[in-house]
Amino acid sequence: MLLGQDRAKAVAEVEALLEQAAAKHGDVKLPFGGTVGDNARTELFAMRHLAVGKVAADIEGPDQDGVRFKLSDYRGKVVLLYFWQHV
Repeated sequence: MLLGQDRAKAVAEVEALLEQAAAKHGDVKLPFGGTVGDNARTELFAMRHLAVGKVAADIEGPDQDGVRFKLSDYRGKVVLLYFWQHV
C-alpha cells in the first residue's frame, strides 16, 4: 500500500504527525533517552534537510592537505565526506 502512495502526500502526512506529536506530547520522556519533542524535531530536520535529493549545507574546512575548501565548489560532482576528530 505504501509503495503505491504518492510520495509527496506521504511525506506531508508524516511531517504533520511529527509536528503534532511534538506539540501535544513534546515533554514526554522516551525510554531510550530524550523526549518525544526532541525526537520529532530531529526527524523533521532530517526529512527536510538531510534526505536524498536535498541540497547539502555549504560546509567549509581544510582538506587532507590542509587546503581550505567549500562543499559548494564541488556542486554537481560525486563527493565523499569523511569526518574524523584530529586530536
